[in-house]
Order: sequence, then C-alpha cells, then structure tokens
Amino acid sequence: MSRVVLMCGPAGSGKSTLARGLEREGWIRLSVDVDAWGEGHRIHPLPIAVAEAAHEAIRSQLLDLVAAGTNVVVDLAFWSRRGRDDYRHLLASAGVHGPATWARTSRTQRGSSVCSDWIVARNGA
Repeated sequence: MSRVVLMCGPAGSGKSTLARGLEREGWIRLSVDVDAWGEGHRIHPLPIAVAEAAHEAIRSQLLDLVAAGTNVVVDLAFWSRRGRDDYRHLLASAGVHGPATWARTSRTQRGSSVCSDWIVARNGA
C-alpha cells in the first residue's frame, strides 16, 4: 500500500527540503512550484487558472501513483484547512489515510522572521 505525506508549512519553513529528502529515498515528489516553474511561470502567486490546472494535474497524478502502490510526498503549503481536507478526502477515496507533516519554525529569532531570513538567504536577495 502507498504511503502519502502532505507537507504543510509557510514559505521557507523547509517543506521542499524535507520532501527532496524523501525523493532521494525513492518517493515521488509532486509540487505545484516545480510544475509551474517548468512551464515558465516565475511570479507568485500564480495566476488562478494556472494554479487550478496545476492542482488538478497533481491530484490526477497522485491518484495514479497511489493506485500503482507508489509512495508520494505532496510538496504544497496547504495553508488552508480546506486545502488539506480536499487532499485528505481525495486520498481517503483511494483508501489512503495518512497524516500531514508540518514544517514548523519559530516565528521570530532575534527580532526577525526565520522563514523570511531563509528565503532571503536562499534567493540571494
């Protein structure tokens, strides 16, 4: 049976780093950011139509991979409960019940946002 991990957390919290770690262990990583970047979209937030199409593609891929018995990590922010619940219901319909994984960070560290500092360092800004 497939295992599925839903990565949850704010930008810069380490979701993609953790997801890439699972990918190195043989899991398939699904990511709207990777898909959108591959299609040439460089601005966030993505246009609504682009984001909706990317999510629909990921949901379809996810169901196909789960049906094939593949372990999958879904690398999205899942910032809303509704978004998390949509994916949980989708997975439950395929017989998969699993937890979401939260990438937790301290909101402040020495007066600045840890996530903001990581994003600046990552992007070289």
